[in-house]
Amino acid sequence: MGSGEFWHLGTLVTDPQHERKGAGRMLVEWGCRRADAEGRKCSLHATPGAKKLYLACGFEVVSETEIDMRPYGGDATVLATTMMRKPGHGNTIGLQKVDDRGAKTTG
Repeated sequence: MGSGEFWHLGTLVTDPQHERKGAGRMLVEWGCRRADAEGRKCSLHATPGAKKLYLACGFEVVSETEIDMRPYGGDATVLATTMMRKPGHGNTIGLQKVDDRGAKTTG
């Protein structure tokens, strides 16, 4: 899904039966490798649950917006996070561990 100067990773979803087994990481790594091969930045929109994975893949938070879903039939607000990764930024194989703020952790 190349787009000019960067790749945008669209909707990345893991079937609940396969969560916590590395499938989501494989999708992200595939996109990062493609973007790296072309020397392009990579962007995506993260849910709170996936943000930690993207931080570990070298993505940085560009902006965060709280969206009120009630006018659209929802019952709460959702935090939408836009993230960007520079070419070659972060190791996509054997990724580093980070906390929810993106700080590197040990172990």
